[in-house]
Amino acid sequence: MDKPVTTITKLLKEINLDSLNQVAELPFDQYLILAESHNMAWEDTQSLYNHAMDHQKKSRSALTHANQQIPKILKLNKSPASVSQYDKNFTQINHNYVVEGSVASLYSPAAYLAELYRAARKLHKSNSDYSLDKRRPDLKSLIINQENMDKEISTLSLVKKILWSKIEDKIKVIEDVAPEIALYQYLSTYKSTEAPYHHAYQSICQVLQERNLNFHQLLNEPILTDRINKMPLFTISPGLYSILRQEVSDDFDKAMLLYKETGWSTDVIKSMVNGEEIDNSKFNPTMLEKILSVKHYQARYTISPDQALILANQFICYPNTNKEQFNKLFNNPPLNGVNFTTDSSFIINFNFNNEKNKFEDSTNTDVLKRAFRVNNSELMLMAMLTSSSQDIKMIRNNSENISKLYRIRLLADVHHLTINELVMLLTILDPQSHPFIPTDSAALANLIDSV
Repeated sequence: MDKPVTTITKLLKEINLDSLNQVAELPFDQYLILAESHNMAWEDTQSLYNHAMDHQKKSRSALTHANQQIPKILKLNKSPASVSQYDKNFTQINHNYVVEGSVASLYSPAAYLAELYRAARKLHKSNSDYSLDKRRPDLKSLIINQENMDKEISTLSLVKKILWSKIEDKIKVIEDVAPEIALYQYLSTYKSTEAPYHHAYQSICQVLQERNLNFHQLLNEPILTDRINKMPLFTISPGLYSILRQEVSDDFDKAMLLYKETGWSTDVIKSMVNGEEIDNSKFNPTMLEKILSVKHYQARYTISPDQALILANQFICYPNTNKEQFNKLFNNPPLNGVNFTTDSSFIINFNFNNEKNKFEDSTNTDVLKRAFRVNNSELMLMAMLTSSSQDIKMIRNNSENISKLYRIRLLADVHHLTINELVMLLTILDPQSHPFIPTDSAALANLIDSV
């Protein structure tokens, strides 16, 4: 209920104000302090403030309806509300501050890294191996500017730069040799548990891999045949080859390097060195050449290490070694229930009985025909290829002669030839002499390359 005007006037005088507009313009907290200072009752204080707000509202409404210019204001082109709201809540940018992303900003990556560097230097003493200045001496000379902050650099490039600065002090720079070349020479002879790094060899391997080629395909180019070093054909770097040829102490195990490089089992390595135990003394240059030849034949013809051993002039089996290859070839299953074995005291007779249309020694020859997938005439040709003699009727049943026959079969298989075609090809290669497979390792390797 509205109070009389006299009452409102009395209350205004009580707090030393002249109009209700003065009350309405005051914030409520200031008005409340003013009323309490004059000991005004709470009911009168609240009533006077409500009357002042109602009076102000009615006065504004009356003025709005009486002013003819106010309806035209709505038609004016006003700025968007979002802009007005932003300008109201935020002050204009002070151009005394740096722009976002500047290297001078306290919140830039450069400032963060600088602060991080100052804190990290205190983690360890300056004489400690873990000191930041020892681990990353390049940070001292790093210039913090806008160009360095905006320039992108790959992690690989940064790591390469750091590693180079680290190992540059450890290599002996050779006179008249660039530092990079000196580094590659140092790494090619560096001894570790892994094979040494050889830059030229690895570069060639990388190029061939990108072009989906291998070293063996280069042999098909006549212009390159005499110029290519056959060492890459063995997939062993010159650095590792040099290590394997050296005479070193027992503490440095050549066999371990060979295992890692070739991936062969210990049984295969034992078959090559002809022994139960493998030690460094058995890796002489001759044996090493044979091992590399096995690796070469395995990769060139896509055959197993056991088969590559035969092509490298190795016997099919040794005493006291695993005879799995021998039994798989000749006794899988045993012919007529009898196991075929090698025994130098027995002789395989190749005399052919025309009346019975079979060999006189049918027991052994039948096993050989089944193992080598040949007929009577092809088996006789294989027997002739085992010797330089044109007339051979019998051979001893030993590992050497059986390996010769198997080598002839493998040589035909890897070149996709029949026995007759192989004999014809050997005759063409050397028409002056009787075709045969040599027993000398070097001569055998030359013959295989010629075929």
